[in-house]
Amino acid sequence: MGHQLNPRTGAILPAAEVVFRLQKEFRIVKTDAAEGMRQALGMAAWIERMPARAFFGRYEAALARAGRLRALAPGEALVVEFGDEPDRALRIYVIPEEPIKFGYASDEHEVQCRPLVERCARVLDCDVVLF
Repeated sequence: MGHQLNPRTGAILPAAEVVFRLQKEFRIVKTDAAEGMRQALGMAAWIERMPARAFFGRYEAALARAGRLRALAPGEALVVEFGDEPDRALRIYVIPEEPIKFGYASDEHEVQCRPLVERCARVLDCDVVLF
């Protein structure tokens, strides 16, 4: 179980805007563009490996999505670590067209993370929903 952030406006923010807003809210914000790009390219490769039937008639749209992921410029996909204390920071993947998601190691971990998740959602103008 986890949570994802759904933008209230319906538009997913670009990575640079996510970082800008998080920097206004949290004491610690670190980014990793190389890891973000690896994640995006991994998603593209996964899409391209999957059989067409896995996309329930939306295979062409999925392949187009893989193409957009492969065409990302440096910095358009990021791994972002944020928080107020180094030992209580959260890590997210910010990839175009993908909602931000949070996973938890346990129920206790979820409870510990919840204040940061809620602050992140507020600053990004998102609702927190279960996935």
